[in-house]
Amino acid sequence: MNFNEYQKLAKRTAKDLNLTEFALGLGGEAGECQEIVKKVVFHGHELDHEKLVKELGDVLWYLALLAETIGVELEEVAKVNIDKLKERYPDGFESEKSINREEKIRIGCFNCKHKHSISKCEDCYVYNYDLGACYKNWEDKYD
Repeated sequence: MNFNEYQKLAKRTAKDLNLTEFALGLGGEAGECQEIVKKVVFHGHELDHEKLVKELGDVLWYLALLAETIGVELEEVAKVNIDKLKERYPDGFESEKSINREEKIRIGCFNCKHKHSISKCEDCYVYNYDLGACYKNWEDKYD
């Protein structure tokens, strides 16, 4: 199964697509993963591999539906992340590059669906300061 197939199957089990619910759910499930690791590291518990895998699945479910809610395929999320990492660490991870890296801010334009490294869109000349993803009519869709 690939990410997009998973996303379609996960959508079948969602009541509604709700940005807030999925964003908060993602954080909650990630917190449950942290709790499992905390108990291993600080409380002397054995790692419950099966339980951690199930919680990671819950993280993936919320992530897939959060992506679906904003109209992006999970494969695209994965690709954008890998592209970012390749740009940041072209020869693989290096601590020095992590410590001394310059962050490139990409601005998401509300009008044209492009990402830009400046606060004024070169294509449609709209100023905005959204540091998240670039989606047309974000205000209309999610406010």
